[in-house]
Amino acid sequence: MDNPLTGPTGATYVYGPQKGGTPDKLKRLEEGMLIYRQRMIDFLGKDVNDLPGSGAAGGMGAGLMAFLDATTGSGFQIISETIALESIIKQEAFDYISPEKDIKLPNPTWKITYTELLAWVKIWCSCHCRCRLLK
Repeated sequence: MDNPLTGPTGATYVYGPQKGGTPDKLKRLEEGMLIYRQRMIDFLGKDVNDLPGSGAAGGMGAGLMAFLDATTGSGFQIISETIALESIIKQEAFDYISPEKDIKLPNPTWKITYTELLAWVKIWCSCHCRCRLLK
């Protein structure tokens, strides 16, 4: 998610209604976000409001960026690099990938490219992780 902290596309107005926020509650929450933003400007000299991801996790992204100089990135990219997902796919999960990244599937009528395979894994991992978190 790359929403800003405040404003019409910020955390409050985009995600607040999903959490049951009524128009009155959203107005009050947005006022709190504006105070939060101003405190970071006053005490840290940083305005992270418009940085992509500052509205993540109800403003946690803004706090992490302002207080800890955190940066944002693709969660899939970070996790897949950390666990060496590409290597796992190549070596363990799919014995059908040649060193040239050609896909050799058991049935010759099946067709899939290496890029398509990685895209499929990305989608599967994303859905699987979300489902596990919801359980």
